[in-house]
Amino acid sequence: MAYQKQTWVDYDPRYPMSASRFQHIENGIEAAFDEVAQVKGIVEAPATEVVQDVLDTSISDPASTVRTTLDDGYAPRSVRDRHAPAFGVYFPEAEGALGGGNIDTVPIRNALAAAIAGKGWLHLQQPHKVDGAITAGVGARITNDADGQLVAAAVMARLVDVQGLNTRIEGVTLDSGTDSSGNDFVTSELMRIGTSTSGPLSAKHKNVTLVGHGKVPRGVYVESSLTILDSFQIDGCQTGIQCTQSLVRTRIYNPVITNWVERGIYVLGSDDGAGNYTSVVDFVIDGGRITDMAPGGTSRYPCRIQGGSEAHPHQNVTIRNLLVQGTGTSYTDPVNPGTADQISLAYVHGFKIHGIWSFDGGDGGMTIEAECANGTISDYHIYRSDSVGIFLGASGDTYVRNIAVGVGVIKDCGQNRQGNVANPCAIKAQHLQKSSVVGAVLGNEDGTACPVGVYMKNCDNLELGPNVNNGLTVALYRNDGGNTNVRIHGAQRTIVKPSDTTLNNTATLTTDPHLTTAVESNATYDIELLVSYNATTTGDINFHFTGPAGMVFNWLASGLATASTTGTGQVSFAKNTVGGSRPIGGSGASAMVLIKGIMTTSTASGTFALQWAQSTAEASDCTVQAGSWMKPIRIS
Repeated sequence: MAYQKQTWVDYDPRYPMSASRFQHIENGIEAAFDEVAQVKGIVEAPATEVVQDVLDTSISDPASTVRTTLDDGYAPRSVRDRHAPAFGVYFPEAEGALGGGNIDTVPIRNALAAAIAGKGWLHLQQPHKVDGAITAGVGARITNDADGQLVAAAVMARLVDVQGLNTRIEGVTLDSGTDSSGNDFVTSELMRIGTSTSGPLSAKHKNVTLVGHGKVPRGVYVESSLTILDSFQIDGCQTGIQCTQSLVRTRIYNPVITNWVERGIYVLGSDDGAGNYTSVVDFVIDGGRITDMAPGGTSRYPCRIQGGSEAHPHQNVTIRNLLVQGTGTSYTDPVNPGTADQISLAYVHGFKIHGIWSFDGGDGGMTIEAECANGTISDYHIYRSDSVGIFLGASGDTYVRNIAVGVGVIKDCGQNRQGNVANPCAIKAQHLQKSSVVGAVLGNEDGTACPVGVYMKNCDNLELGPNVNNGLTVALYRNDGGNTNVRIHGAQRTIVKPSDTTLNNTATLTTDPHLTTAVESNATYDIELLVSYNATTTGDINFHFTGPAGMVFNWLASGLATASTTGTGQVSFAKNTVGGSRPIGGSGASAMVLIKGIMTTSTASGTFALQWAQSTAEASDCTVQAGSWMKPIRIS
């Protein structure tokens, strides 16, 4: 039927949104659907005769200038009349394909050649088995309907070989098939895009499902620039997606990679030192997830981006909105080894990592190594990695440089499940130059991991903070030597007292079990405490502080004078030093005292702690109450 358009005018009562008008639209949609259904039923249409040119083993259509090169053993196509060229749809069944477990290699190839000649789609409506690779030449398009898929039926290097410009594969399942012993038929990859000499193909593929059965080396092998992989689901391949050669403007959108063994996504460059090298430029991974690593791998990288060398790195790499789930075991676990560094970059210049979720890694949650430079990391969420949350560094005389780590969360990293991790921490910086960590929330929620926030060794010119210490068991920063020009700003941790502590009939100063913090050597801290207490008018309360050897602490305690008998009275602002104590008046009811000061450590690190007792011992309770807090802010 020919659909009759209606007139629509905003706010005009002559053209109301009535039920009859909506019914008219619905009828038009229904009619259009019926016409499409007829096409799916293999519409009868005039024949398109395709003949074989024996001289150059190619197929041509007399009515088209499009040609595609075929294998030498390619069977001549006979004239068929059940394609639908008027609708751009071509069917294997029109070439004699039977499906149902039969091997349909020749009909599939014939139908694809007809589709290329007619500038249409090869349309798969059922599973078809093939015993040789399907080559997608210039202009090739393959799509499916419902159960349409290609299944390997004999040993072959690959199932689909994309070798031409303007190719597109959409909605198709590629299955490696297995022999009687359960071994995959495909020996290299399920789908190859381009070759090392093919040049850019401008290939866009979407909603493709790749099924290996555990031993296919690669799901997709990309060797050509201008390639887009959108919403691929890859299961049971040793490596999900591998990219090599010198690629430009490659995009991977929303991949789902499961039951991988060696690598989820692998972008590999090379440099032989003799002028031969490969690298990628303008490479994007956007969205998706990599989960369910299968056992048996030796590399075990979920996402590895590795350039050829410092001289020939990958450039302009973006990774965003990617989720990686590890196994929750250590990389060195002898029974069930976990993942390697979950998101790993080496020899990459100019990168952006944003919106990353990394859980339960067997080594680092994210690693930026091997002379990477000029990158940003933001909006990251890294939990329960075995060694560190983020590693930024290199070895020997090389450096990672110009890296800006912004706002993100790292919690419970440094699990050290096998007890063999040196210096477990949230962020480890080693041989790092001209870089910053600002806005990170570094924490320990499970009480067993992440003792240190930022560990530094042999670094130069770092800007750190303000960052947030959320329960670290040792310190927010640890300087392990060899560092120069490290500037720390507003490093902050608030320690809140979880329960009351009570002393009775004692004037002996006692360390509070909660209001303590680890402090670094050669550092300066802005110290603030708000202490809620209850003491009698006779016993009062006395405050004192301890710390590492050589510590200097000048402080005041703004609270009731000892002569006070109620919650109001004289307040003193007298200066106190590290060796002295300060009595504060009790009123027989709850009161508060505000303590502030500047503390500087010398060459020793250690624990800074509040001590207190009754000012005059008497047989009554003196209590420092829950909710009191200490806030040490490192300022240099």
